[in-house]
Amino acid sequence: MAEDGTCVHNPVPPLNQLIQVTSDEAFEIEGLFTPVVVSGVISTSSSHQSIACSDGVLDTVAGYNIVASRVEAYEN
Repeated sequence: MAEDGTCVHNPVPPLNQLIQVTSDEAFEIEGLFTPVVVSGVISTSSSHQSIACSDGVLDTVAGYNIVASRVEAYEN
């Protein structure tokens, strides 16, 4: 698990399986592995990130972006 909560697979999943979530407002969760529901507008736009891993830095490309209007804890 990367510092920002991203699950890192090796090899990195293709860009059509990664979503970058951005938010204008901060939100609080209980922990790194807490599942959440994100509501907002999704678009197809590539974004590049460098993720810190235990053995170095991993460059990734997400194929989708969500501008979150709401983030809440998942409840089943």
